[in-house]
Amino acid sequence: MDENLRHRLYKPALWALTIVLLIVSSTTQTRLNHQRRDLGLTRLEPLENAPPALAFTTVALGGFRGLIANILWVRAMKLQEDDKFFEMVQLSDWITKLQPHFNDVWIFQAWNMAYNVSVKLKDFDQRWRWVRRGIELLRDEGLMYNPSETLLFRELAWLYQHKMGQNMDDAHNYYKNAWANEMSEVLGEEAGPIDYDDWLDPENELAKERIEELKEVYKLDFSLMKEVDEMYGPLEWRLPEAHAIYWAYKGLQYAKREDLVTLRRVIYQTMELAFERGRLIWNEAAEVYELGPNIEMIASCNRAFEDQIETEEDQKVNIKRAHRNFLRMAVEQLFLHNRETAAKKWFDFMKETYPEAVNPPYLTLDQYVVERVTESVKDSAVDQIKSVIESYIGRSYYNLAIGQYDQAEGYKAFAMRCWKRHQAKLEGIDSAQGRVGLPPFSRIDQEVLNRMLDPKQTGLNPVSLQRLKSELGIVDENNPEEENAGNREQTNDSPDVEE
Repeated sequence: MDENLRHRLYKPALWALTIVLLIVSSTTQTRLNHQRRDLGLTRLEPLENAPPALAFTTVALGGFRGLIANILWVRAMKLQEDDKFFEMVQLSDWITKLQPHFNDVWIFQAWNMAYNVSVKLKDFDQRWRWVRRGIELLRDEGLMYNPSETLLFRELAWLYQHKMGQNMDDAHNYYKNAWANEMSEVLGEEAGPIDYDDWLDPENELAKERIEELKEVYKLDFSLMKEVDEMYGPLEWRLPEAHAIYWAYKGLQYAKREDLVTLRRVIYQTMELAFERGRLIWNEAAEVYELGPNIEMIASCNRAFEDQIETEEDQKVNIKRAHRNFLRMAVEQLFLHNRETAAKKWFDFMKETYPEAVNPPYLTLDQYVVERVTESVKDSAVDQIKSVIESYIGRSYYNLAIGQYDQAEGYKAFAMRCWKRHQAKLEGIDSAQGRVGLPPFSRIDQEVLNRMLDPKQTGLNPVSLQRLKSELGIVDENNPEEENAGNREQTNDSPDVEE
């Protein structure tokens, strides 16, 4: 071939070869990307509904995103070892922008904010902002890019259940009140279950606005809230336990077999917590929310335990033990809330299901509850028994001061039963044996009341103290016009607790 001809054909041949190689490479790369996507090895597709900066980052860097994210992740681990948590927040934010489908970084960053960063701050309000930010990170961002990842649902439910709901953090009461106040702005100020029929009334414009806010701000589906409430409630949506159950329940629809047990356990454990302290009580005098047992949840909690016993064969013994303890607590709380008919019903159910729970088996409901509360007090320890009685009388007056009348009556009646139990054991016993009787109940009651009314001794604030006086019809020397201001007749010796 002529040298000139070969020179003229050389460059076109190179171009042709380059084009062929590019076509082959593109075809091969497309096939590889499909295989990697099918195997779940990586995700290179552009994000939907992503902010411009994040969308640009994920497309521009392509496959290098993973490499850069790995380098940043190693750096983040080093910062954790050095307790440099604030720097980790920014670094983790970069990693989520590089790898938004990387579950671990969302979980790690949310945990870091809610647990590590928050406790570095002394001011409770600043702590709450970091805890709230950790929740928002998973709820508003992590689940937006990973809507079917059960790990994120589980971690979000855990933050509600443990960080906000438990009492491990000394700021836990602040978190609960902050959350209750925030949710009250959406759900309304009156605590208690949601009236779904009223909210779903087509003519209720305020409810429509609230449902929309729940959806847009808190990512809550109102129809799913209703479904959760009917299955596990009635729940108090101003408390974190309801939200823990909601997100764990929502995660169940995406859960594989190995994830089902974990999410169900989150629900069951949270339900028990909601029973123990899932009722919201507004203390107007102190201007704070207080918590009490949600005894309306007993039936749904019992169903949850029965479902667990049926589905978790390997944990059946432990679950039955927890179920038995729950029934004991349920009977006790119903009794103390002056719901003796319901307490008797569950007491009989407990004896039938777990005969060993009532020992000796001939105990009546009244005897059983008194024994349960005083079982740790020795018969001869009259001072300890008197202390128990005084404690329940004090609870009675405190609940009266905050308007919880059923509890007030229940606690006073129970204190009387404890007093009668001890006195009955002294009948026929020679005083030489050293058994000492209790003072008359009316005297113990008056001693407790005197302490409650003494500003130097009581833990009540002035407003609560004034309300207690008003409920009891006690004339305040400084405010004589308050006489008979109370709406309820109350005396120290109620007819239900006569000696």
